[in-house]
Amino acid sequence: METSIFRFALVGTMFMITFASHNLQAQGPRHSSPEDRARWQTEWMKKELSLDSAVVAKVFDINLKYASKVEAIMRTDSSRYAKRRDVSVLMKAKDSELEKVLTPEQFKLYLQKKEAAQEKNREQRHQRRL
Repeated sequence: METSIFRFALVGTMFMITFASHNLQAQGPRHSSPEDRARWQTEWMKKELSLDSAVVAKVFDINLKYASKVEAIMRTDSSRYAKRRDVSVLMKAKDSELEKVLTPEQFKLYLQKKEAAQEKNREQRHQRRL
């Protein structure tokens, strides 16, 4: 009897942990604050581009600036097309600022990794539609 209660409790706990972790993964950076998104982006860039601490601080400031601007755009009542267009303009400006603080090699690698991530997102969206 005690064994079956223990198993039931264990299975229930495992289910809750799985459910909670799935919800956290589903939210990801998209449903977080601009500060959290800037921190996440900066950590990713630090790791992927081997940034030193002086550059990391500058990159964080740029990421935070644009994450806040994107947040403001996403909260408007504009159409999806208008939001996409406005965010695209912002991302070009962000890339221009990043190009000034990264080395040419780092910026080239950043663009490559950014394109690869965008392609992966496109593939995932396509798979969800099927």
